[in-house]
Parts: sequence; C-alpha cells; structure tokens
Amino acid sequence: NMSLADTTTILITSEFVRTPSFNLARGTDHWQAASAIVMGKGVIDNTVIGATLADATVAGWDGAQRVALNSDTMLLPEHLTASVLSGIGFSDAANAISAKPMRGLFK
Repeated sequence: NMSLADTTTILITSEFVRTPSFNLARGTDHWQAASAIVMGKGVIDNTVIGATLADATVAGWDGAQRVALNSDTMLLPEHLTASVLSGIGFSDAANAISAKPMRGLFK
C-alpha cells in the first residue's frame, strides 16, 4: 500500500531573491541567488543545494559540495531541471536540457 507521498516528487522554486546587505538607501537590491526546495520520492534527505559562503557571496556546486563560485560551478535553472527529470526517470529529457545535472540530490 503506497500513498501519494511515496510516489511524488515536489519542486518549489523562486526566481527572486534580495541581497543580504543594505544599499545606500537602506534597502536591498536584486541578487544573483535564488532558492529551491526538492522533496519526495528519491530525494536524498536533508541535502542543501546552493548556499552562501561566510562572506555572503554565492557558493558554487561541484558534485555534492559547496565550492567557490565560477563559471564551471555556477548552478543554473537548467541544471536543477535536468537533475529532477533524471531523478524521476526521464533521463533522455534531462540530457536534452543540460549536460551538467547536479549530483548528490537524488538517491
């Protein structure tokens, strides 16, 4: 007896984030980071993908760990999309979207 939760993967994303520091007008600006929550079938529990470093700069992603951000380690929306599609069994579609899916998100 499987429930809907046993067969469902949920992806929640946001394309809009503010800077962690205030500008001269005491407000915040648009920032290069965004957030996503992936949960459900096949997702490795308590895995944080993407983060900031101690100085509040965006971290990159390499394998299953945070690293300094550069053009090779930057996570893009297509990386997440390809990872989720691959994780739920649509590898051909994932490969068509990105040759660089994130490792360490799915079992």
